[in-house]
Amino acid sequence: MRNGLWRICATLALAALALTAADRAAGAEKSGSGEVPAADSTTFTPPPKPPEADIIPKAPMGVPRERESLIDGHPLSAKERDPEIESVYRGRRLVEPMEDYELEGWYYDSVDDVARAVLEAIEEDTETALRRLVVTKEEFDILFWPEFPTSRPFTNITSNDAWLIHKGNTLDGIVELRTAYGGKELLFGWAQVVTGLAEYTNFNLYKGIEIHAFTRTGEEIVIDQVKTIAERNGRWKVYMYKD
Repeated sequence: MRNGLWRICATLALAALALTAADRAAGAEKSGSGEVPAADSTTFTPPPKPPEADIIPKAPMGVPRERESLIDGHPLSAKERDPEIESVYRGRRLVEPMEDYELEGWYYDSVDDVARAVLEAIEEDTETALRRLVVTKEEFDILFWPEFPTSRPFTNITSNDAWLIHKGNTLDGIVELRTAYGGKELLFGWAQVVTGLAEYTNFNLYKGIEIHAFTRTGEEIVIDQVKTIAERNGRWKVYMYKD
């Protein structure tokens, strides 16, 4: 009797072990590793860039011509008072092409590459990381400032005056970026030039930049603090954060 009971128990135990082994084998066949993987947010891939995001409009330049004042021409005409008044309406001064000057430092090959660098700097979450992507004061003084109508002699505004405004806006934009997104890992989707392209003699400005980024869980975030990206001879840099 005892031997029969022992055989029954042994048979049940072997059957249980066989069933457990079968379950493990089935799980391994499904997962390839012996365990069924949990949902992994790192597998998220941003969607492709929509076709309309490739369209770059022309950015407005200059100011509309206003009706002449009653005092125009007495005793001097507007052009006599301000010989480069036309640059205000044109949106740029007339300058000679520069052949021997290039953007240096942290420059990239496209708007998208600049946007990726911005996302990396946001994750690093330091002022230095975001500031180094911006044009330098030397680049501003030599390349950009001379083509802006505000630089004409009539205004008496110096490049140092203008740089203080540029620097202040840039630092404000950096604070906004770090406050909103600092330290976050964001996946690049695409960059879009919303306002448009402003063409100058020695450089181009791409205005109204939107960076479409995504979290690992697929949430879309549109970053619009990178207001303008500059390009010269295929080298691209942030011109200004905010404006």
